Amino acid sequence: MTGDGNWLAAFERKTTRGFSYQIGRDGELNYKQTFYVLHKQDAEDHSGSLDAAAEASRFGYLYVATAMGVQICDANGRTGAILPLPQGVAAVSLCFGGPEFKTLYVLGSDGKIYMRAMQNPGAGAFRPLVPILTRAG
Repeated sequence: MTGDGNWLAAFERKTTRGFSYQIGRDGELNYKQTFYVLHKQDAEDHSGSLDAAAEASRFGYLYVATAMGVQICDANGRTGAILPLPQGVAAVSLCFGGPEFKTLYVLGSDGKIYMRAMQNPGAGAFRPLVPILTRAG
């Protein structure tokens, strides 16, 4: 869910596609559309997203745990960066924590937890909702 609580992202397990839904006032999911495209290894048919739960930052970036590592999608659905885990370990799940939610914690397929300091703070689901301001143009 985005930091403002208006949009939900969901990813299919065996593809590279992610969907965007508008969350209605009644909690219903509206306007499903293919929106995100994740990257994959050349030899694979899918992104290997192991956890459909993605963590949104307060600035509109979406962090997704995949076989290639953590893929960071921008507000337009494009993957702008991939943070690989050491030795090519797949990312299984992730969350933000630490002071000001500026630490990204990632569970690897090897059972280890990796952490990385980030400049963009995460938007925890239990935190007060704040509007996301974006620049146009």
